[in-house]
Amino acid sequence: MLILLKLLWGATTGTILVMRWPLLLLPILVLVAGVRAQSSGQSLRLGAERVDYPKQFKSRKDTENLTRIVLKNGLTVLVEEQPINGLFAVVTYVKSGYGQESPEVYGVSQLLGQLYAHHSQIARKIGGQGSGLRVETRYSSIRMSSCGPANNWSRILKLHADILRAPELDPEKIQLESSVLIEKRRRKMQSSEVLVRQRFLNFVYASSPIPGFLSPFDRFLVLKKPREIRRELVKFHANYFHPDNVIVSISGSFNREKILREALRLFGNLRSSVDGAKFKRANSKKVLLRGEQKFRYLQARSELDRPYLQMAYRLASVQKEDYYPLLLLSYILGKGHYSMFRQSLSTGDGSIVRHKVELKVHQNTGVLFISLLPPLDGLDRTEVTILSQVELLRRFGVSLRQLDRAKALLLKDHYKRLERLRERALLLAENEAGDSFEELSGLASLLIKIQPKQISRVLERYLLHRNLCLLEYLPEKSPERSFTSEGLLETLRLLIRANVAQEIIQKDIQRQVVEKSTFWAPKLVPNYFKYPVRRTSILRGPTVYFQEEHVLPLVHFGIFFHGGRVQESTKNSGITELLIHTLIQGALRPKDFRGNFNWERLGLEMKVVNDLDFFGIQGTMPSLAVEKVFGEILQWIRKPTLLREDVDRARQNILATLNGVAHREIFDLFNLVNARIFGQHSYGLSRYGTPESLANLDLDALENWYTLNIKRVHPVIVIKGNIQGTSFLRNFVSFLSSSKYETRLPKQLKRMEMRQGSVMEEKVRGVVLGFDGPQKGSRDEALLSIAKTILVGSDGRLIKLLRKGNPLTLDVSLVHRGGVGGGAVFVVVNIFKGKEKVVSEVIVKELERLESTPVRETEFLSALVESITSFKIKQQSGDNFVLELMRNIVAGQGENYAEKYISQIRNANRSDLMALARRYFVAKVETKN
Repeated sequence: MLILLKLLWGATTGTILVMRWPLLLLPILVLVAGVRAQSSGQSLRLGAERVDYPKQFKSRKDTENLTRIVLKNGLTVLVEEQPINGLFAVVTYVKSGYGQESPEVYGVSQLLGQLYAHHSQIARKIGGQGSGLRVETRYSSIRMSSCGPANNWSRILKLHADILRAPELDPEKIQLESSVLIEKRRRKMQSSEVLVRQRFLNFVYASSPIPGFLSPFDRFLVLKKPREIRRELVKFHANYFHPDNVIVSISGSFNREKILREALRLFGNLRSSVDGAKFKRANSKKVLLRGEQKFRYLQARSELDRPYLQMAYRLASVQKEDYYPLLLLSYILGKGHYSMFRQSLSTGDGSIVRHKVELKVHQNTGVLFISLLPPLDGLDRTEVTILSQVELLRRFGVSLRQLDRAKALLLKDHYKRLERLRERALLLAENEAGDSFEELSGLASLLIKIQPKQISRVLERYLLHRNLCLLEYLPEKSPERSFTSEGLLETLRLLIRANVAQEIIQKDIQRQVVEKSTFWAPKLVPNYFKYPVRRTSILRGPTVYFQEEHVLPLVHFGIFFHGGRVQESTKNSGITELLIHTLIQGALRPKDFRGNFNWERLGLEMKVVNDLDFFGIQGTMPSLAVEKVFGEILQWIRKPTLLREDVDRARQNILATLNGVAHREIFDLFNLVNARIFGQHSYGLSRYGTPESLANLDLDALENWYTLNIKRVHPVIVIKGNIQGTSFLRNFVSFLSSSKYETRLPKQLKRMEMRQGSVMEEKVRGVVLGFDGPQKGSRDEALLSIAKTILVGSDGRLIKLLRKGNPLTLDVSLVHRGGVGGGAVFVVVNIFKGKEKVVSEVIVKELERLESTPVRETEFLSALVESITSFKIKQQSGDNFVLELMRNIVAGQGENYAEKYISQIRNANRSDLMALARRYFVAKVETKN
């Protein structure tokens, strides 16, 4: 390994020379050079001349840059050339999960996956290749994935082949990981939402494979001895990690034929350890649903602070052609600002009943889940409203406008997933396993064919009262409700009938305007040329940063303003967050702005950005919508209408976010340490403010804040995606050019005073240590990424120490928050009860070691590779790219910050790391219990 790393990085014994990360990118550079010889409109020719191996596999199919082969042993290999970012991703997809477990061995599939991820030599070796092993266990699959440098593909692929061989399982590690999983499970069950969801799953399914309160999963791991558990793990592996039951999916920057040759060599000699008939029977378990053909109702009570409402339509025998209509129906009902549920679930205080709609399909049996958090006095109203919307769809069908909106949002979500190589490989495997989903590029064409009548068909076929399960989970002291299933259903039918009749009168539903569909399938031949980030400016207008990219028909944008949070005080804390939410509420108000509904109909997704030194909005949309939508968004920002009702609704939604924070103790600890590290500096304030500060913010305060920070100020515009240079600006250059608006620079803040010590907060289940940290854009920020990899990376020191022997933690992470005015570093740990002191001692001791003892050369070089890889993985996401570019622009690093950042990492040495630790990881700890 050491020799290999020296060759890659140009290291000699005892001395590290200039690092050679570009060597890892050699394949992509060759491919890009080929593109430069073509016109910018041409696509890249992928792959080498095809070579057939008829004696070694059953079948081969090539489609553009994708090849599917089935080996003679039954294993399927999918290979997709995607020559961007010099990365490689592989997914080993086992088509069995906890749905294949028997009641006596619940939890064995998840335990096996976590042992691979945390305690196997395979995971450690993958970490040495600049990657990591991520394992996720679901009802019908175990997904093991890695994403790393393309130059290391052969070694990473070999290690994934080793996963399918007999596992090496240490009984001590089994006991350790069992205790971790049990504690995680119990910790989750203390969350009200998880508790309610678990109770509902047990109610919906006949014999739920997902554990209950003191679940079979817990009993299995507690009562069985490690050696007994080991036998069950080996048995599960032998039964399901079988070539016939495995898909290996590969995507990235490589030569396809070389990958295929190596895949044949590595996976072709795998053999079954069970006979085919036994395997087929073991893998054919079906999902069982309770009370099919009958409405079912359950009321439960517990020490909750609010009521929870859960609904589910049981979808027995889902037909292949119904999957996408059902998925679109879930978007029509619950996705986006203009979903039917969101538009109908407004409450008296101006807030929206929180809701979520999910479609889950396993082996042609599915469930459409609807989760809601109604007000205590609005339970009946919420139930009637939800079921009335379904009934309206059943009676009158879905309008083309709503169907177009759902299609556009679904396609946008699909493209966002395809931006990331790991997700591309995973989606390929899911498509293959499902045998009913389209290839990656075929979804748009499939969606065009879906018409309103197909939505009506799935409504009539599946969303019937007899398929409905309803759970009311109420606070212990709430008023009594003495319904039977039959009585409640009869009452609901009467109320639904009356509510639907009223809505028909109010909205004149029967007179819907006949219109044509506006949904289109983007036609884009991918071009993998790597365009640089460019900066341009409009005369007397804003500065624009953009990166042209023609891989997907998608555009990401950000419209940002300097200032905001950095100007807040304890008195008006949260005002920036409240202002942006209020602006968005106003923009999407149906009677206020002509673009409202059409924005979502064209696939636009918008979200709030409230960073340390700037704020604004960020959005994603299909590229064909850019010229129409982008200009309207700019007009809205310049001429919004702020109304008191929008302020009230935005305030309620922010408070709901605060109240619904997962891992509450860790969240509170982090905020405490953050406030103490930054002291009186504005960085120490929460972006959401506090309930007290939000209550004091009224319409006048927001209008003044808008005038101060946005009105008559040019924004900074950041764009990435399928655009043609600056052509997207041509329709509104004149609008943006105005001498009435000023161009502002980032706020020049005084550098935060160094504390020369650390701050620690402890609670029963968490520890957060805070240190002074690098400011954004500094060389120390790049060095910190190396330290982070060494401490909490795929083979991180802290992870190994805190999960070794008697486990101390459930998870540990290192977080950096840096801005123009300074920064901080936080070590955040989820711990076992009573382990606070020993965990803190371990962390402090390891940080002292980083300061005093040079990191081993091999460990250091591996950390360099993984740090650069992690950066490139994050850069794949357009959302992250836009946000990180703006952060570095504000920090003065300019549009070429990425090259500088990678150069700083690859030119680092071990003494730099020790100096970094001395500057920030000071051992003296301030505690405040």
